[in-house]
Amino acid sequence: MADTLNEIVLLDDGLAACVPPEAFLHAWHAACADSSSPTVLVPSGSTFMLKQLNFEGPCKSNIHFQVDGNIVAPNMVWSKNADHWITFSNVDGLNIDGSVLFILKCSNVQLSNLKFINSPRMHVSIYQTVGAQIRGLTITSPEFSPNTDGLHVEKSQHVEILDSIIGTGDDCVSIGTETYDVNVTRITCGPGHGIRNYNLKLQKHWKLGKDDSEAIVEQINVSYCKFAGTTNGVRIKTWQGGSGYAKEITFSHITLYSVEKPIVIDQYYCVGDHNNCENKTSAVQVRDVHYSEVKGTSSSGIAISLACSETTPCAGITMENINIQSTNQGGDETTTCYNAQVNKKGYVVPSISCPT
Repeated sequence: MADTLNEIVLLDDGLAACVPPEAFLHAWHAACADSSSPTVLVPSGSTFMLKQLNFEGPCKSNIHFQVDGNIVAPNMVWSKNADHWITFSNVDGLNIDGSVLFILKCSNVQLSNLKFINSPRMHVSIYQTVGAQIRGLTITSPEFSPNTDGLHVEKSQHVEILDSIIGTGDDCVSIGTETYDVNVTRITCGPGHGIRNYNLKLQKHWKLGKDDSEAIVEQINVSYCKFAGTTNGVRIKTWQGGSGYAKEITFSHITLYSVEKPIVIDQYYCVGDHNNCENKTSAVQVRDVHYSEVKGTSSSGIAISLACSETTPCAGITMENINIQSTNQGGDETTTCYNAQVNKKGYVVPSISCPT
């Protein structure tokens, strides 16, 4: 069965007109009530202009949401209260192809061949979801557009993010609290802020240790990723005053092209000038982090920056076969390291020494 939206396409010389959300919801409800693994089809050659939508489950069977046409937002100022544009919630066995998003309380989700342009906030959010494979994303937004993370994962488990190209004004991929078993592989990132374990900005949910909260993140693997012209490469940052842990994190086979800060751990994060942050003694513990085969160039003169808590130092940090050079011919790269226990294997260039 395929519930098609052909009958509600409204076009005027190729420009989209606003489609009533009830039309999309009608197709969704029909598919959701079908027990034969139906497909909801957004047909090719068509453009739909939509306001916010929430596709809710549970449904009677797996659903395939196939987007062959274009879905665009109205050309107006985005509401400050509209964190999400298109949301799928409480669906088991959801397969989305094409370009559409907020995945909430779902399981066994597959997203493939997704293309996003100029989202006003985060492009894709995976929240309270168990089991998701995300492959073939292309995400673009202006370099200086705020809070436009490419893909954010929070309170979710068993997530794969593969073979994607992401260039935004914020993090290419960010990972928040209560998340474990995430694999990020073959991502090309830039422009943007790199891959961050963990988005700590002023979003409602996406914070690690903010407001003295507890954070739990583990088993994060980032491999075979490329960063070009980003402000950060691979970064872990936490708020002062938090508790919990971020552990068993691996960054391997990372390639850097003129990245401002290639390797960062920051346990002193706050809004504004770090020199004016309120000092707190507790911190989210960062431990068992392995960097291997990280190579390329830095544009700032600082290749590695580890700023760990005095009361909760970073432990079990391993640097193996690291080679980061300056983009400036003859320039020297440096490292900074405080309160971290670092094991070195193979070569580490530039060398790092960590007083504790």
